Amino acid sequence: MQKLLSTLLFLGLLLPNLFFGQCVDGDCDQGAGKYRFKNPRSVYVGSFQNGLPNGKGELTYIDFKVKFTGYFIDGEFDPNRSAVLEHPNYTFKGFVTETVESTEEGNLYSWVLNGLGEIDYDQGSNILKGHFINSVLSDKNAEIIYKNGNRYVGGVVDGKRQGQGKIITPAGGIQQDGTWYEDDWIDKNENNPFAIPLQYDGSSLMLDVSFNGALVSMVLDSGASIVTINQEVFYALARLGSVKIKNATDGSFRVANGDVIPGTIYTIDKLILGDYIIENVECSVLNTNTGSNLFGLNALLKPTGSFSVDVSKLELRF
Repeated sequence: MQKLLSTLLFLGLLLPNLFFGQCVDGDCDQGAGKYRFKNPRSVYVGSFQNGLPNGKGELTYIDFKVKFTGYFIDGEFDPNRSAVLEHPNYTFKGFVTETVESTEEGNLYSWVLNGLGEIDYDQGSNILKGHFINSVLSDKNAEIIYKNGNRYVGGVVDGKRQGQGKIITPAGGIQQDGTWYEDDWIDKNENNPFAIPLQYDGSSLMLDVSFNGALVSMVLDSGASIVTINQEVFYALARLGSVKIKNATDGSFRVANGDVIPGTIYTIDKLILGDYIIENVECSVLNTNTGSNLFGLNALLKPTGSFSVDVSKLELRF
């Protein structure tokens, strides 16, 4: 998806052109009216104040077949109000920003979409929805609707599908659900930049977890309902300031051999796993220094709601 820069070459600014036209209907001073400009040929229909377009209105550039429907402040587009800009090749819906560059031939006008909005390319060939920066889609919850009816729902960075996303067919089927990078679905590829590397120690799959910079090697244990941290390790992390405790609740826990051991459930601010920041994580700390550090199901499900483990490649994928 290429960056859209919509430009039109006009011969003069809007405000000076108020002196090169005429009011053809209504009150073009303090009311509602219709004003026709000569250069460039254009028509404004809407509200006026102090002889200038103010409030809701519609400006049509006849020669270029471009129409802006929205709000005006002293004769200029209001960039803080949602509007519609219609062009023969696309339509903006959202917060339209206008810039003007003076050239030897005249004034070069550029319009871009900023903030939450929608761009419809060529009457439905591609419809982009989400947050835009200078007409480029960048949103972790974006939506792209294709001409064949398929929809991409997920992350987009600088106009390219990136992060977690999936294709939804018109019938509701799911395709290519997983990780995308620079517009490619990469879960099928050998090298996944978002995968978490694992190590095998002879009996368990291990992964490195960062607690505000302090690395702890933990057992990947999808059978454990909650993250479990060895008491000695947890207290050391607390002394270092690597965990910030937000809540604590007494409890008891049944371990693998069937024993029930008392302990405490702490809610900590965050832990970091690769590129994923997992916030507000509950951790059980048993009243024993012999327990293992287990990366449990409550943390595994937080990033995206699902995960997979490729044992052959020693990778954890969300």
